[in-house]
Amino acid sequence: MRRLGLLAFAALLAGCPPKIQYPECKVDTDCAEHGQVCLAGFCKECREDANCKPDKPVCKDAICTAKPEPEKPPKPAAEEECLADADCGDGRACVDKVCKGQSGVIQGSSSQKLGDCEVKAIYFGFDEATLSPEARRQLERNFECLQRSSFRRALLSGHTDERGTTEYNVALGERRAEAVKRYLVGLGADGRKLKALSYGKERAADPGHEESAWSRNRRVELVTEQ
Repeated sequence: MRRLGLLAFAALLAGCPPKIQYPECKVDTDCAEHGQVCLAGFCKECREDANCKPDKPVCKDAICTAKPEPEKPPKPAAEEECLADADCGDGRACVDKVCKGQSGVIQGSSSQKLGDCEVKAIYFGFDEATLSPEARRQLERNFECLQRSSFRRALLSGHTDERGTTEYNVALGERRAEAVKRYLVGLGADGRKLKALSYGKERAADPGHEESAWSRNRRVELVTEQ
């Protein structure tokens, strides 16, 4: 009788679904401990403006933000001639032999110099593997640099921030690396010379535990092998 009871208890345990681990969720209560809501299976700051606090009342891309201030027209900057990014100041790049600002590119990012040009890391939103317009523009610049360089193979390593399980982040990093590879092939790169791989959350570029660090860790790095 006791044996039958133990077997029944084991069967009950086997039938229990695995516990959901943050940031994954099914309902809002799964995220309540972190003051967040459940959106498309993941805990995020907000689903609508009502989820946000007065100091950051606007819900944009599942993140509470302050109300945008009216844009001021940019001051015209004198054009500086250049031959490479190194000829320009911080936050600027050499485009068509003129120094220009790099909109949407995180400065101090992982990069590799190839002759007179440079390939830079591509960044992603939280739990995203799709390329933003800024990421596509940076990939186009990277492609032009790769076309002017001689290399045996380029490694495209996908990375994530620290949130989520190891297994989930390895898969997410792989999707990010594959997205970069597909875009480069679409531009004309030789897919046989591109290798996509994932490190998940194991190789953080920034060891911090806040959004500014997480945004630098959600990336794909491009490194060439001679």
